[in-house]
Amino acid sequence: MGDSVFDELKQPKNWAYMASALQKAASLMDYTKKRDITDWRFIPIYRMLIGFSLENLIKGILVAEGHPCMNDGARLHHRLVEYATLIKGITLDDKEKRLLDDVGTLRGVGGPLSETTKPQGHGEDRSFRTATRCRTVIGQKLYDYLRSLCRDIEPDIFLLPRTD
Repeated sequence: MGDSVFDELKQPKNWAYMASALQKAASLMDYTKKRDITDWRFIPIYRMLIGFSLENLIKGILVAEGHPCMNDGARLHHRLVEYATLIKGITLDDKEKRLLDDVGTLRGVGGPLSETTKPQGHGEDRSFRTATRCRTVIGQKLYDYLRSLCRDIEPDIFLLPRTD
């Protein structure tokens, strides 16, 4: 046997497929498209799933680039911007890093959101908009770069097609 517990984490394909699954799960909670989801409590879950999806893409890239921070699971964390700055092959601009930092903090996931962060109407919640911008602005960019590094990742569209 002798396989490390972290062997699965050493394969960029696993990170890519989990990122895609998390993003697709998050899309089911998009209250701007799903009118039966009207409870604002879905927003932190949506945001958390998008954050974890982007984290998986970034970590997959770092594995593919052979970055030493991914050699074992002992030092893994959830600070997205810190990881993103280690990527060699593409650069995220300051706006993209701010978006990552914002979604990566997962504010509001641990408990009730404050009155100021509750949605005032469809599309007006800052947390939701931030997560959606991360998904659309950064997600496909990271996914495409990871696929360019690992050709064994099946062609997939990271973002689900929009129906509007």
